[in-house]
Amino acid sequence: MNDCPSNKEWKFSEILADHKIRARWEKVRKYFFLRESTYDMANRCNIRCEGCYYYEGDKQFAEENRDPAAWRELMRAEKARGITYVVLAGAEPSLVPELCEVCFQEMPLGTIATNGLKFIPESIN
Repeated sequence: MNDCPSNKEWKFSEILADHKIRARWEKVRKYFFLRESTYDMANRCNIRCEGCYYYEGDKQFAEENRDPAAWRELMRAEKARGITYVVLAGAEPSLVPELCEVCFQEMPLGTIATNGLKFIPESIN
């Protein structure tokens, strides 16, 4: 494929015809259903790190929503929108484990971006 003109418009099937590329594609294609979105869970944190992205901007002044029903509704709406993977972040999601639990119940695939100083219950897989 390296000796082909650079202005050629490739079809996906032509690219996958290369056995090395196809082998790499087969390893990752099972993850292509993931569609990610990130949510700030709280505007509080149990530590202050110099240069923390959360406290550098204005989002630290946003009002927290601590209503589990509202978070459940948001996760359901996001699922309907096609989101399949959530990142629970900002400022420190371990401070609101009840909200993390609700999010996990509705959207079980995801990550919690935490500083790791506070235990997250095992029920939030």
